[in-house]
Amino acid sequence: MTRLSNKLLLFLGLLAIPLIVQAAQVRLTTSLDKTEATTEDTIILTVAVEGTRSTPRPVLPAVDGLNIQYSGSSSEFRIVNGASSSRITYSYIILPLREGNFSVGQAYIDYEGQRIKSQPVQFKILSAREQPQEAKTLFLEADVSNKTPYYNEQILYTLQFGRMVDVANANLDAADFKDFWTEELGDQQQFKRVVGGHTYLITEIKKALFPAKTGKLIIEPATISCQVILKSKRRRSPFGNRMFDDFFSDSPFSHRTKTKILRSQPIEINVKPLPEAGKPAHFYPLVGQLALKTDNSKQTLQVGDSTTLTLEVTGNVNIRDAQLTAPANLTDFKIYDDKPSINILKQGDTIIGQKIFKKALVPQKSGGLAIPSFKIPYFDPKSASYKIAKSKAIKLQISPATERETLHEAMLPGDVSRKKAIKILGRDILPIYTRANAIEDSRLKSGDYLIYILAFIFPGFMYLTLFSVNMRKEKHEKDTSILRKKNAHKKALSSLEAASAALKKGDQPEFYAEVSRTLKEYLGDKLNLSGAALTPQEVEAKLDAAGLKGELIEQLKKLLEQCESCQFGSVSTKQTECHAVYKDTKHILKKLEKLLRNK
Repeated sequence: MTRLSNKLLLFLGLLAIPLIVQAAQVRLTTSLDKTEATTEDTIILTVAVEGTRSTPRPVLPAVDGLNIQYSGSSSEFRIVNGASSSRITYSYIILPLREGNFSVGQAYIDYEGQRIKSQPVQFKILSAREQPQEAKTLFLEADVSNKTPYYNEQILYTLQFGRMVDVANANLDAADFKDFWTEELGDQQQFKRVVGGHTYLITEIKKALFPAKTGKLIIEPATISCQVILKSKRRRSPFGNRMFDDFFSDSPFSHRTKTKILRSQPIEINVKPLPEAGKPAHFYPLVGQLALKTDNSKQTLQVGDSTTLTLEVTGNVNIRDAQLTAPANLTDFKIYDDKPSINILKQGDTIIGQKIFKKALVPQKSGGLAIPSFKIPYFDPKSASYKIAKSKAIKLQISPATERETLHEAMLPGDVSRKKAIKILGRDILPIYTRANAIEDSRLKSGDYLIYILAFIFPGFMYLTLFSVNMRKEKHEKDTSILRKKNAHKKALSSLEAASAALKKGDQPEFYAEVSRTLKEYLGDKLNLSGAALTPQEVEAKLDAAGLKGELIEQLKKLLEQCESCQFGSVSTKQTECHAVYKDTKHILKKLEKLLRNK
């Protein structure tokens, strides 16, 4: 019996040896696509798991100064001379937030009770300023018109994104103006500008800022991430013909993209406090140039009538702070204030604020009365002094009120006092019926009960039905993701009509742009995120996180990459290829709708 047990244990041990060897052969390796970059670049970190076909995603340590984002995975299985090998590759994008030397520590996975670790990797991040300006194909610059303003004084903030190359999926993370009041200066502008002998296409954004604090304030950097469209080096065709060389060089597959991260420099602003010397009483912090204008609806009126006084405060100040106090010698009028209105106007690179006060004035006595001058103090930063904006006094002529008509009592002729009042002596207990049908039995018959029961139940049933429909409607209104998912496929097919129209007109860039926008917005609606800014790599990562894998996702990624190349790379494709792209798009949308229906 003992010998049998020993043999059984030996047999089980032999079976376990391959499993132990397999666990021991699982390895984790990390690699970088580059070991030196600038703050405008990205680094691709690859974590490879060898020796198994299924593992959890590796865990990476957080690193101060780096933003590490997962971008997808791929797997590989080989059999060579009877020996099999497997490999899973996980990709991460490293976005540097500052310059310096960095080390990404050991990545690890927990596999079959063991913690398997990789070796750390090191790299260096340089300042983008170390590149000469003329060598840059992209830049992001921010500046302000005045770095030493007074408190609440208007200054101009300008952000410029310049490029000499085609870009796609540009995403702006604007600066945080937490210590400023801000006003928009219209839509962004686009123009060309020569810098260092090179012509750049500039996208410019401007804002009006009003410092809300005194002392040293910092405007943090703005950040733009984008995909740069790069053309591959020209390759000789196997036919040695220039026409074929041009075909291969213009193919959408001869282009590739590279992620760039641009950051503007932080801006330091020293805000001066308003001087205390000469500050008027009841001063509101209006800093800039100011004008006060008045208008009156009537010049002559009667006592008890009303006239509307309009006071218009205009200037390049933070107009929302403007307050108006009535003069003390307006005692001859009753005053009724209306809610002021505010208009924000753009005048060149300056915001002009306009605040309109309206007051209803009712004169209390007749004669020649005057609406005295209204005053509003402000601080002029050009002269560094306080000034008073005044309105003109308005003279009114008030006439006495017209006499009211006297009401006279009208009496009937004769002595009505002698008439006696009518008295009610009694009422019949029951009414007197004058028709024969009054003595018929008025009780309900058996057939009438069903009608009355249905009439009683039906309103309650309708109320519950309408209540349920209303609750469902409110749920959809509160959770817009439900409605987005439900209408995503219908919306995508409708959007493809715009692509078809562009194809009929022969506008290939517009066709590819519509196809790309349709696919991204469909995925955004289905996954409840902003789809317009998704890159092909992010699409793959989002679908992978949603549990979708396989050949369809790879087809979708390649289709998006082809659309971006044809849209931004000035690539001309055959009409038959465009029709094939249109057909593939409808097929992919149909497949995705089935896979994402219950996600």
